[in-house]
Amino acid sequence: MTTFPDLAVEMLSRAALRRSILKRRDEIEKRAGTVGAIWPTLASSLTLLGTSTKIEKVVDGVNEGFLMSVQYLAPADEAFPENSGLSTCPYATTCWRFKLGNRRESMPGENPSESGCLVASGQMAIPRNQGTRIWKTSLYFGWPKAYAALLRMEVAALERKAERQGKRAAVRLDGTSDLGYARKIAPEFPGVQFWDYTKVPARTRSSKPSNLHITFSHDGLYNDADCNDYLERGGNVSAVLNVAAPKGNASYPELPDGFQIGDRWWPAISGDETDARFTDPAGTVNLLTFKQKESGHEVVAWENGFAQNTGL
Repeated sequence: MTTFPDLAVEMLSRAALRRSILKRRDEIEKRAGTVGAIWPTLASSLTLLGTSTKIEKVVDGVNEGFLMSVQYLAPADEAFPENSGLSTCPYATTCWRFKLGNRRESMPGENPSESGCLVASGQMAIPRNQGTRIWKTSLYFGWPKAYAALLRMEVAALERKAERQGKRAAVRLDGTSDLGYARKIAPEFPGVQFWDYTKVPARTRSSKPSNLHITFSHDGLYNDADCNDYLERGGNVSAVLNVAAPKGNASYPELPDGFQIGDRWWPAISGDETDARFTDPAGTVNLLTFKQKESGHEVVAWENGFAQNTGL
């Protein structure tokens, strides 16, 4: 296997870095061990940060002052064959819960589309979008120095764009992953609001930059105590309900204004209207409807803790 030249990637222009990445895409994939990546044909289209319908939605009085963007990476069993067995990064995974094996222990042999993983829902399930997630994951594991440099350039560009619009940039790096990378980069961009969801309890207890908001995901199986502890300290928790997301342009259903975790009852709000979790009141649970491209996965989602069978 050839080696990359000793490039000072952080010193390159954004255009030069993109060209260098695209030129080495085959080597990057070999190093990462990924399969199924769909790389852009033009270097100018190499972009880590993207958007979604929910990210773009503006709710008056909540997030109209922010220009928001999100990064979508691929989970291990989407990006790597045989659970990374062919990867030069044999323990590569973007999902903490996958690495611990909890999901696999509770539902042996199930893949993301059968376990409620977000990559199986809506537009994310489209093959082209799957391939896009994988090339970004390839870069993260295959050439981390170039990934970090490109990401910083994109965050800086988003911040400049937001300033021109009289807004504040907001970035979610773990759109479909749970890496916690925002903790590394947030201190470098104090004017940018970072936010993420996580199932890693330690991230709710350790210190974090003031411009990073963390929402802890309730799984209904393992983390009741961690959720209650975080809420007591003014943190926010997210829970997916067994309430179907609306189709087309239909309105979201009315959700409960409270949610029970263990023996505790907490005030709740809908998390469907906007993804701007950093605007949620302290000590509240945001409730989400269950979203899947295909029907038939609900029972699995209840059994593995992805969604809560509330009986609604």
